[in-house]
Amino acid sequence: MAEVRLTHLGTERAAGDTWLEGITDLVVEPGPDGPRILSVTRPGNGLGLAVWGLDTAGDGLDLVSSKPLAGAAVTGVEPAIEVVSFDGESEVVTLTGVGGNGLTGVTIDDAGTLGASTRSFAATALPSGLSEIELVEVGTRRFVFGAVHGSDGLDRWQIGADGTLGDRVTLSSTAIGGATGMTSLGQVRIDGTPYLLAGFDGATAFAVYSVGPNGTVTQTGRLDVTSGLGIAGAVQVQTTTVAGVTYAVLTGATSNSLSVVEITATGALVAHDHVIDDLGTRFANAAHLAITEVNGQSFIAVSGSDDGVSLFQLLPGGYLLLLDTMADSADMTLDAITALAMTATAEAVQIHVASGTEAGITTLEATLGPLGATILGSRGADTLSGAAAGRNVIDGGAGNDRIEAGTDGAVLLDGTGTDTLIGGAGTDIFVLSPDGMRDVITGFDIANDRIDLSLWPMLRSVSQLTITETATGATITFGRESLTIVSRDGRPIGVAALVADGIISIAHYLPEDPDDTTGPAPAPSVSEVLGDDLANRIEGSSGADRLDGRGGDDTLFGGPGNDILIGGTGADRMVGGNGSDRYWVDAPGDVIVERAGAPGTDTVMSSITYRLNNFADVENLTLTGTRDLNGFGNALANVITGNDGNNRLEGCLGNDTLIGGDGNDTLGGGPGADRMVGGNGSDRYWVDNPGDQIIEQAGAPGTDTVLSSITYRLNNIADIENLTLTGTRNLNGFGNALANVITGNDGDNYLAGRDGDDTLIGGGGNDSLFGGAGNDRLFGGAGNDTLIGGDGVDRMVGGTGSDQFVVDTTDDVIVEAPRWRGTDTILSSVTYRLNNVAHIENLTLTGAVDLDGFGNALANVLTGNAGDNRLEGCRGNDTLIGGDGNDTLAGGSGADAFVFDERPDGANVDTILDFEPGRDRLMLRMAVFTGIGAGRLGNALFAEGTEAQDANDRFFYDHNSGELWYDPDGTGDIRAQLVAEFTTHPDLHAADIFLL
Repeated sequence: MAEVRLTHLGTERAAGDTWLEGITDLVVEPGPDGPRILSVTRPGNGLGLAVWGLDTAGDGLDLVSSKPLAGAAVTGVEPAIEVVSFDGESEVVTLTGVGGNGLTGVTIDDAGTLGASTRSFAATALPSGLSEIELVEVGTRRFVFGAVHGSDGLDRWQIGADGTLGDRVTLSSTAIGGATGMTSLGQVRIDGTPYLLAGFDGATAFAVYSVGPNGTVTQTGRLDVTSGLGIAGAVQVQTTTVAGVTYAVLTGATSNSLSVVEITATGALVAHDHVIDDLGTRFANAAHLAITEVNGQSFIAVSGSDDGVSLFQLLPGGYLLLLDTMADSADMTLDAITALAMTATAEAVQIHVASGTEAGITTLEATLGPLGATILGSRGADTLSGAAAGRNVIDGGAGNDRIEAGTDGAVLLDGTGTDTLIGGAGTDIFVLSPDGMRDVITGFDIANDRIDLSLWPMLRSVSQLTITETATGATITFGRESLTIVSRDGRPIGVAALVADGIISIAHYLPEDPDDTTGPAPAPSVSEVLGDDLANRIEGSSGADRLDGRGGDDTLFGGPGNDILIGGTGADRMVGGNGSDRYWVDAPGDVIVERAGAPGTDTVMSSITYRLNNFADVENLTLTGTRDLNGFGNALANVITGNDGNNRLEGCLGNDTLIGGDGNDTLGGGPGADRMVGGNGSDRYWVDNPGDQIIEQAGAPGTDTVLSSITYRLNNIADIENLTLTGTRNLNGFGNALANVITGNDGDNYLAGRDGDDTLIGGGGNDSLFGGAGNDRLFGGAGNDTLIGGDGVDRMVGGTGSDQFVVDTTDDVIVEAPRWRGTDTILSSVTYRLNNVAHIENLTLTGAVDLDGFGNALANVLTGNAGDNRLEGCRGNDTLIGGDGNDTLAGGSGADAFVFDERPDGANVDTILDFEPGRDRLMLRMAVFTGIGAGRLGNALFAEGTEAQDANDRFFYDHNSGELWYDPDGTGDIRAQLVAEFTTHPDLHAADIFLL
């Protein structure tokens, strides 16, 4: 198919439609027969609502229904639409920015017919100055969050079961100091957690807040100019998802900008792209934004004050690809745009546009063809094919990849590495990533295909490129970037043809570029000076310079401005000066000089292992290339970014940000409250401060580990698998829903898994291990440990020391070895046999259910619970403690002890199956059997027969019945109590009974 272009599908200007003038908002609402467009007009033009259906065969829209409304204008607030559902079925179109007591609203049915007017929240007064609202559901509770015009924070109302609202609660924690108003409010749900997204004017900012079960809000992320995102003026925000990643797309009115920010699973923010309106686009004073998703691909429309609309596609990695721009003409309503909305079919997207000065709704269409899959490469060397039908988006990711388009056209994003991109029969767009590597495009059709180099850093004009025609195509170089193009017909490609092809669609001010720190102004022109292979001395101007020494031992002076200093080969000396400077380092002999206290934020770009602590006034470090390198910070608040290799990144004294990227990285922030961002690969995070924050991309490949010297909870980070406690302090470690490996230190630890099949390793110390749900593996290690498997079928290995195992199923596996010294105990809530577990001495039954316990060849201690138990020893000298209940006891071979520690009362009479006088013993607790001294029972206290013979008798035994009785006062009035029954009727004597 041909390249994506916007065309004018039609403009709805039907005679007699009073709902086409003064439109202030357009909203897409799904209907049973496809999407429909809702519009509202301002009170000055006759306040009213209209519903429009899509008519692709005509002018784009058909009127379905309309309704006039009563209401007055609100100063500074235009009417806006919010569609809400109160009972899960009925829908209400709610209007903010309309004067009156409470929000104005009407019902809408499946056919799109507008019904009776209703106050959306009956009998409850809401501020008429509400400019933004969102209805948020948290569990079974529902809340309305709103922003009053001019306010820098949110208000909240809880919706009752009858649809009425509770009292207004002002959420002061959402206020942004210096802001003159909240200009946009949205919501997104990530892994079940709702987040509110707010844009502000004045102190321009974008903030994200998590919403708790009680409607509490907590700011989880904030970006503004001070954090490196060049937004200014009123901010509008919408969200979309690409390749499983949630992004917020922001407009900045004063900065004329469009930005892309990732929202992580924890609500943290990571900026990915930032573009500024130029001569080829139409979003100056960017104010209106619309997004639609088709088959996993996301398209963005944006407009401002310059009478037109620009269309972008959001690519994996959060990069913006400019597709086309449409300017106003006499047959369209793109002058002074007031509202945008987007709809989509299987092969096209439509942009619906309303004007502040012209009556009507214009519909633009971009035909895409059938949309295919989004295909993602790994961090290794991939071979990726777009052979599947449709317009595919293929992202090679890190590594040296081979990416081949299909027959229906594709967007090919090479990613970092030395890549080969192969065009297909359709119209392909080749997007080249900034990586300083040599890439190749083959099968390039100059008539249909397009190359987009706009992601190359600091590339603003084709005059900065070196383009050379070759026998089979062309080559393009820019700094360290290199691209070889082989044409489809094998013939040369002229420079003029490539330039005319629009190889720089729009300048990108990527978050790591120095330009981002300059705020909303467009990037200044860059002065470039190149050295040679000699020892050069190069001095920059007062502006933003790019100084490249190339070969030789060079000395570079940047001077004022945001400079780029590239020493090249040799031992170079680079002197920055005022401004945010960037130093490219490639040799240990390179020296950087930055004046103490000089303004700006400086960055070292290093292809070797590097230490910022050698340079006190340089803030940031970025490792380049793909080699395994290390980066170390200094006392400042550093941002240290790894490359695609396996990096070790260490902060120092400040509150640092460490970004690992691809590779198996080790990140350690140091003493401050640090932010560590992982990425693809198996990463290790060193944590030593409760304020440390870890961000791991959802679904990123690799197995990640936190090494913590403090008590730590993985459940605060959804995508980290493993936790290791360090040092010797007594610490605790908690897992998350993944299959965790949690390892203790040499202190006394409490380790707890959660969901997932976890592995818990106690290490030294007296540890407690709790597996939780799942089939877990627990290793006690040294010390006297307690191992609790939890739900599932668990494997518990004790180790040295006297360990306790808590069992809830006979499928649990327990392992002990003879060389592991100590006396071990199983605490079981099910019937259990020690003869199935070698080297375990003791068994204790828990709970109150009737259970049985069986010993093994060791000298066992078998303890019953409150139920009726059967306890059987085996070949060892066993101790049986029945406890409460009518228990059955058998000692087995060996000299066994039968312990009675509960007061006899007729409900806890034990039955002994195999007592051997003179070998076995009855052990009675003195606390229960009172008034008798410790040790062997004296003959005077024991009688044979069916009752006591004198006042001294405390026990009597009836040989015929095999019953042993306890009589507290002998022949006195107190009734005797049955203690035990001996089924073998042994010749029991006082010498067989001991008090303890």
